[in-house]
Amino acid sequence: MNCELYNEMMQQFHDGELEKAKEPFIFTHLAECEECREFFKSMSFISSSIQMEVKDFPQRIDEKVFGKIRTISDKNSLLFSPRKIPTLVSCALGIIIIIMSVFIFDSETEYKQEMHLALKQIRYQNEKINLLMNTMPEVRVRSKLSDATIIQGNRQVTQ
Repeated sequence: MNCELYNEMMQQFHDGELEKAKEPFIFTHLAECEECREFFKSMSFISSSIQMEVKDFPQRIDEKVFGKIRTISDKNSLLFSPRKIPTLVSCALGIIIIIMSVFIFDSETEYKQEMHLALKQIRYQNEKINLLMNTMPEVRVRSKLSDATIIQGNRQVTQ
């Protein structure tokens, strides 16, 4: 047999996948081949290092990590979590500002309409006053410091 086949068998041995019946063939070949012995030693070192790391690895770490993730996501899903308060306050202020703007705009529009109506009434009254003033007879007033005399048409009135 060639060394490549034995190398595959050694890898299966370290992975725990080799049949028990083939183990004597590996060890017989290792006694004869220096190169394969070095490969077996390096595979044994790697395998033992991995097993030591697995022993040092905490039990049930995946459950602890996933539990922590669930706890964090539960905290983040709360509506009034401390991290979301500034966002909620900003949204509330934005809504208040929008409502006030709509109210002010509506009030301003209402005041504009009232002002427009008042100006129409003032113009109408001004036209009536001008009409009345133009229809009245002409009056001249002469006055002295002591008395005022109004001359109207042919008559004189003293006050």
